[in-house]
Amino acid sequence: MATTIEIRGNSNDTNLVLGSNSASIADSGSVPAATTPVSVVPNVAALQKFTVGSSWPNSFQGLGENAIRFVDDLSFIFKDLYDISMKDQIDDNYFNTGADLSYQGYIGADYYLIDYVNPALLFFTAAPFGMTTREHFSWLRYGGGQELWDELHGLNNIKPFAIGTTGYQGGIYSNKELNSVSDLSGLKLRMLLAGGEIWDLAGATVLDTKGGEITTELSNNNLDAVEWVSPYNDVAFQIPKYTSYHYPFSFQEPGNFLTFGMNKTQYDALSSDKKRQLQTIADSNLLDCIGYYEYQNGINLPLVYQDVSARELPADIKTLLKEKTKLYYENTINDLSGNAKDIYVRIINSYFTYLDRQKNWSALQNAYSSERDISLSLPFTV
Repeated sequence: MATTIEIRGNSNDTNLVLGSNSASIADSGSVPAATTPVSVVPNVAALQKFTVGSSWPNSFQGLGENAIRFVDDLSFIFKDLYDISMKDQIDDNYFNTGADLSYQGYIGADYYLIDYVNPALLFFTAAPFGMTTREHFSWLRYGGGQELWDELHGLNNIKPFAIGTTGYQGGIYSNKELNSVSDLSGLKLRMLLAGGEIWDLAGATVLDTKGGEITTELSNNNLDAVEWVSPYNDVAFQIPKYTSYHYPFSFQEPGNFLTFGMNKTQYDALSSDKKRQLQTIADSNLLDCIGYYEYQNGINLPLVYQDVSARELPADIKTLLKEKTKLYYENTINDLSGNAKDIYVRIINSYFTYLDRQKNWSALQNAYSSERDISLSLPFTV
């Protein structure tokens, strides 16, 4: 059941709803001319309501925590504009213009919205055989990604920001050992979205089991394998305790972004200072989330291997997954038409052209990562 957090601020602006462009807002960034400093006491009774809907429970490790932290920062920079509240566990159709439009902003993963917008939103969350978080941010900020994201979401009057990430995902946990492509036949795998579609093309039986039902379905042998998040969340949900093998080849989500989407009419009416502050807290929360998940995953990975054995995904399965990923992208393009196809093609071309340019530099860095054990005798003593 959804819960609501009230975060008080101050506002004199006109109320808007996410996805609506029918209202106008006065630029609240203007101040009256004065020869001496003026102390203004906000009229709390006149506050504009600003509700942020979050996809995740507030108690969800990492994801829920990041959402709360961002909304807290948002309430601080907008304290002279809005009375901000946050509602968690909202339905994915919060975006749909035919659904409840009571939100001025949302926090979620944009690939949840591909059925309402365009499958190109995949490239602003996580794309199979796509970018790591570091590469992804580089493309977004310097490679034209943000401009394309703004264009895509602008069609529905939304301004998007990257505010978090869980980083590299944890791959899959399985009770069946995968030795070759033939082992995929009949494999009951829980994986959502594009990754699930690709495993389905490769021959697995893909299920969309809800997170809270995963361990029960594993216990009842209704699931053989599962993908969740990364070691921090995987351990919290006890998934390693219900499985035998871990295959950490996370082709389906090598990096990701969590999104804050704001009503664009409302965003456009902000002063330049407020817009800059908003971008700053988005970047700050993204960086903090990177550090937090790196920290927590490093702590929790040894706990994973207390319960499961690490396995390398066989080369023939990797090859098949690459072939089916290519087919997935080709099928997606062929299923689109008109403007939807045009913007998808422009985004996928930009995304993978940038990745092709960057991947050699990334490979050099990754090669170092596997060669840096100098066997120090720790801890040193004084």
